[in-house]
Amino acid sequence: MPIKLLQHKSWHVYSAENIARVKRDEARAAAQEEEDEQRTMLADSEARLDRLRKQADIASGKKRKRDRDDEGEKELERQLKGKGRAVEGEEDQVRAKIVRPEGGKSDKKEVPMTTNGHLNFWADLEAGGQPGSSKLESRLKKVLEAESDDSLTKVFLAKKGEGEPKGWYATEDGKTEKERKQGVEETLERTYRDNESKRIKNGLKSFVGRHASIERFGVYAPKLSRGQERL
Repeated sequence: MPIKLLQHKSWHVYSAENIARVKRDEARAAAQEEEDEQRTMLADSEARLDRLRKQADIASGKKRKRDRDDEGEKELERQLKGKGRAVEGEEDQVRAKIVRPEGGKSDKKEVPMTTNGHLNFWADLEAGGQPGSSKLESRLKKVLEAESDDSLTKVFLAKKGEGEPKGWYATEDGKTEKERKQGVEETLERTYRDNESKRIKNGLKSFVGRHASIERFGVYAPKLSRGQERL
């Protein structure tokens, strides 16, 4: 298959569409991997917290009294399980809240990073949010912005910004875009050069024939036509 037809194939790996598809897949995979890693860290921290609580209960040998710190731990545990509930009468308590967009809107409010007055880096996960989608959108936006830079540093068969190149076979007059852009003066100049080249070649051919005739017959004998030979 001619290489000039490769750009019209859907399986061409260096086409602009396939390059953009690969970048989107890579960004989506990276965002999914980061989200899974955050979930793993959250589950690990929850398991270690439960293990420390059990060890503390066994070491004390008795049930601890329910104080204000225990209430804060209970509230944190409920939020980790996604079952956080508002406690009546505690207006001073700060809770992690998340506002989900409706109808696929991109307007989002920042999630408070505090829980029970303490800094919490997993507030969005504990509140049931999906940070992976926002990160995926930001990654895709960066990928699309970087495509213009790639077009300046990389050269493919299908160049960006110039459209798909068309050969002479794809036009009605049988001319390429380059030939169509040439002016009348350049066309006349090219025609003059071609005519001069033909004239020089014809003169050289006539001189060679005349020289061969002189060497053979001692006199120049021009070639006669059929009508002249009959006379």
